[in-house]
Amino acid sequence: MTLVAAIPRASAACIDWSASGRFADIESSVLVFEGVVERIEQDTSSECAPDRVVFRPTRVWKGEKAKEFVLLQSTSRMHEALVDGRRTISGCPSWSEQDRFDSGRAYIVFASGSKDKLQSRGCGLSSEPKGGTRKRLNAWLNTRAGNK
Repeated sequence: MTLVAAIPRASAACIDWSASGRFADIESSVLVFEGVVERIEQDTSSECAPDRVVFRPTRVWKGEKAKEFVLLQSTSRMHEALVDGRRTISGCPSWSEQDRFDSGRAYIVFASGSKDKLQSRGCGLSSEPKGGTRKRLNAWLNTRAGNK
């Protein structure tokens, strides 16, 4: 008798926000802000601990205002591993759909998660500031102000 185990394959799935409504991406985020990456801190507590991306916000559309926001970002560090008695260089697992941030650059960020474990929504949703994105975020704010 042969047993076959079917293991579902993990895959990245990006949401088509435009098909979900004009403001669906904003509504589903816990925090939306514009800011500059002040620094990226490597967490060396374990080989693949996520990096901490520290932002200095310049504008907050959704969420509580703060002097800084910290988002977790999968690391691109490489490390040495032993596989079958051989030394190999291995990378850390990463979220393929995760947005990537660089020090000194400005972004409009759509984030999810708890206050101490914020992550970008991914799939390119967080990106460099554009007038059209700011306009849509301001329109969302105006609709919220009209409902109060």
